[in-house]
Amino acid sequence: MLRILRSVQGPVEAQPHNQCSRVYEEDGFEGAILYVERWDSEPEFERHVRSSLYRRILEALDFSHKPPEVLSISSPQQKG
Repeated sequence: MLRILRSVQGPVEAQPHNQCSRVYEEDGFEGAILYVERWDSEPEFERHVRSSLYRRILEALDFSHKPPEVLSISSPQQKG
């Protein structure tokens, strides 16, 4: 899973309107993984969700030992 997420991190960050893409790994027994992306706007994020890069991210979730938690959060600054 980490290998897939790290392999898409650079290409995602290179996309227009992407502010960042980060992979965090928790130390310890649980070994949780956090993948974060930040986009300039909701429409840009929605365009990314339809991309082959995003499909690779979804494929990585198949390797999770526990059911993954997926959150999409829009900040007030991104709207409008």
